[in-house]
Amino acid sequence: MIRAPSSTKPADPAVEAELHRLATAPIVELRKRYRELFRTDPPKAFGPDLLRRSIAQRIQEKAYGGLCGRLIPQP
Repeated sequence: MIRAPSSTKPADPAVEAELHRLATAPIVELRKRYRELFRTDPPKAFGPDLLRRSIAQRIQEKAYGGLCGRLIPQP
């Protein structure tokens, strides 16, 4: 069994505030933020829920770090 490191970064209030704003952001704003973070247009099939989830994951990954190589599934 692989375990993640036990040390975690404390929550960043700026990150938490941005995540909170995503809940009420209109789809036009979500698409804009997606383009900023991913440097590509969002998939047309992505509705507001998937946009919010993708954006939130990227924001948290940038702020707190992503999975280490051992935890990413290999094809």
